Amino acid sequence: MSKVSIPWCPRVILAGRAFRLPVVDEDGSATVEAEGFEQIVSRLSERDGASYHYLRAPEKSGDYLLRASGSGETCKASIQVRTLDDLRESHTYNGAEWPRRWPVGGAYRSAKSRQTLQACPLPPGQHRMARSAADWWIAQTDEVLWAQLPPAELPKAHFCNAHQGCPSCGTEIFRFNGFYPWKRSHTPCDFKSECPSCGSIYPTNNPAEGDFLAGEFADDGFGYFDDEGHLFLFAATYHRDQCRAYAGAIRALTDRLRGGGFNENIARKLGMLLLRYSQEECYVASAPQFRYGPSRSVEEAWKWGQPDWAQEDDPVAALARKGSLRYSIDTPKLGEILSTAYDTIWPLLKEDQELVSRANTQGLDLGGPEDAVGLVEEMLASLLQVILDRGAGSNLPRESVGALVILRGLD
Repeated sequence: MSKVSIPWCPRVILAGRAFRLPVVDEDGSATVEAEGFEQIVSRLSERDGASYHYLRAPEKSGDYLLRASGSGETCKASIQVRTLDDLRESHTYNGAEWPRRWPVGGAYRSAKSRQTLQACPLPPGQHRMARSAADWWIAQTDEVLWAQLPPAELPKAHFCNAHQGCPSCGTEIFRFNGFYPWKRSHTPCDFKSECPSCGSIYPTNNPAEGDFLAGEFADDGFGYFDDEGHLFLFAATYHRDQCRAYAGAIRALTDRLRGGGFNENIARKLGMLLLRYSQEECYVASAPQFRYGPSRSVEEAWKWGQPDWAQEDDPVAALARKGSLRYSIDTPKLGEILSTAYDTIWPLLKEDQELVSRANTQGLDLGGPEDAVGLVEEMLASLLQVILDRGAGSNLPRESVGALVILRGLD
């Protein structure tokens, strides 16, 4: 039996992204050789019998080899580092076509020639609610807006802990909003959860900023374990809620524009949010292991890392009820929100070089407004394919409405 092993690593990852590499070693002294990767920090987990190495992928595309050495042995793992443009290219893996983007198996071409969703009425009073909800987002810099959507590599989950409740006051927390009791602020994203019963705040780090280990109650995205081995998914459930907050901001800015008159400054803020969301959604269309995944009725630990459903015997069937950045049943409504947002700013997006320049400053590589349009439309087409692959796991009327709105938005 091998004395050192790498039980999990991402098959493919976006250039420049951070991830956790587990190494199992008999005496806990394993070292990692990862040429081209930034080694952020590492830690030993006696509970797991492993060391965890937090690495940042190179900015250059390529196939890279990682080596772990310990106990007199060396093991290897390969990882594909790809740019977003690489991942958006149609390719075949394990008998399936990737990315999962409608229509599957070819290059995407925009056919939109007009606004098609502006006749849909706003709910009564929606523009007044949108005004207050949008204010914080409108006031932020592009850098702050970009950072409000956490990287897809961080896991997402439903329940923080449905058994022990709070590490400090226990099940007293369940007197507040059942199994979703934690108080959280999402403007800005800080990954902090406050117990409404005792006021304790967890975790003591912020994984979205590359801080995986700081403080006594650190959660690297895969959960905090107390001394008895109980699991608390602070970061993963916060990540779920932050994705909701991000989509809520997109809807608020859209309603503000539709209900209060078009404003180029607000439209560009909305454009930045859409382009950032498109970056992550187009990413997970080719790297499905970073999708939300199935719901669990209780907190549950991952086995070393997130499963890569693209490696299943039938990878397309394996995507059923997996969602994307959002939980599966949220997908149809999310498609409606994002399609309406895109349709609202389409006249600006298709010709605005300023927005392109600002998005490129945040890390995209857009040649012009047509590339911005293409990226957002590919994001919508990816959400449509989630529905077609039955990844939405919703009732058929809801899925049908979501699919039709996306198709109208792309028309």
